[in-house]
Amino acid sequence: MKPTSLIALASAALSTLLLVESAQAGPALSWNLSRDTMLNSAVSNPHAGSNTGVNPNGVWSFRTSSTPMPLSAHVLMPTYADPCYSHATDFACWRTSTSYEPNVAVSGINQSIHTAGVVTLHPSPTQTAIVRWTSPVTGSIQMLGRFSHVNTCSDSVRYYVYKNSGLLFSGTLQNLGSGSGKTFYKSLTVNLGDKLSYIVDAGPNGNHYCDSTDLDVLITQQQ
Repeated sequence: MKPTSLIALASAALSTLLLVESAQAGPALSWNLSRDTMLNSAVSNPHAGSNTGVNPNGVWSFRTSSTPMPLSAHVLMPTYADPCYSHATDFACWRTSTSYEPNVAVSGINQSIHTAGVVTLHPSPTQTAIVRWTSPVTGSIQMLGRFSHVNTCSDSVRYYVYKNSGLLFSGTLQNLGSGSGKTFYKSLTVNLGDKLSYIVDAGPNGNHYCDSTDLDVLITQQQ
């Protein structure tokens, strides 16, 4: 056999191996907070997101705490209410059992104030509103998200994004009008069970009036 034939054979074998590995890898997983919340069982917290077979204990969960950290202080919001408020008939939320706020909510298509299908966090004067993503994979991910004001009457909110107990992003979101906000992006390496926490509190002066804050997050597995 000629050397050139050996090279051709090796090249063909490598191409076949790469094709097989690609087929075995399958499509990359993705998790979108609003999509997963709208398309899956609303009343369970945590709920299983878009990959119930991968993480049956829940990818997304909705929590509250008196401080952004530690993780152990983040407790599940126990009460599902539809409607969340008596005056908002197409606006369901998870909240504490004793008050309307804090809450994590999602709007239907007939709600005029909030963006349909987008998850909204509303703190109380003393309690944060928290969305948590629990990783069902080990490997590389990309995270793209945005915090946005819903109302024009808010003074400000503070936002935080943590990986486990490590702070990734934080800031004060000054109200520059409905839809004003902050976009964030980061490539990360995660292990199975790692936590990403998205947190909103009432801001430096503790005034929670009109502090509804939209949160949109897309997490994509990298292969």
